[in-house]
Amino acid sequence: MWNPEHVAQTATQVLVEYLGVAARFVVEDAMDATASSHALPQANHEAHLRSFLINLSQQLPAGLPNERIRQTILERCTAPAPITPLQK
Repeated sequence: MWNPEHVAQTATQVLVEYLGVAARFVVEDAMDATASSHALPQANHEAHLRSFLINLSQQLPAGLPNERIRQTILERCTAPAPITPLQK
């Protein structure tokens, strides 16, 4: 299920290393562009995430390792959540 809060938090954590406090604004702009996409209302998590990553790439300043950033966010947002003792 698409969880924009989790994706935004994860992306911000990854981007802080490169952009500092500006990371939040870049993520917000990319998330706004993703949320306003009319083609995605019923799409699954992966479709939303890929759309967000495309929008994020368009927001990143030149000179950053865009592919590494996108891959890190993709991996962190698609990794299965760890099982807690309460879920067993």
